[in-house]
Amino acid sequence: MTALADARSALWRAAECDRSMMRMHYLYRAADALDRAGLPRWAERAHSAALRIGGDDRDMQLLLLEIDCALKSRTGHVVKIRTDFWAKPIPLRQFDWIAIDEDTYDGAPDSHSPIGYGATEAEAVADLLEQIEERAA
Repeated sequence: MTALADARSALWRAAECDRSMMRMHYLYRAADALDRAGLPRWAERAHSAALRIGGDDRDMQLLLLEIDCALKSRTGHVVKIRTDFWAKPIPLRQFDWIAIDEDTYDGAPDSHSPIGYGATEAEAVADLLEQIEERAA
């Protein structure tokens, strides 16, 4: 099993745990696996979630989405996702969060880089990952 797959498994187990000590144990396992995979930024996020005794479900969801994308990525690179919140002056909330791949997004208006949108941060990341998968296929 690769280190990323091991991290994904540990994060899923942490998300399913209702006991905080077991959740903390699985988060530490995930942080260790992410560190072995050469992903110190993700390892630090898992480690800080473990230190909060139980972690934040939102953090775990985002880590899982990013790891899933890295595992499924046909391009062979790990997607570095950045999210931003900006409540637009319109009544619709499904565009409040955006997610981009820091490696491919150049910020140009005519750019063809995928941008994920959503009412929540997790929705925006999921939308971005779906677009990346569609382009890779």
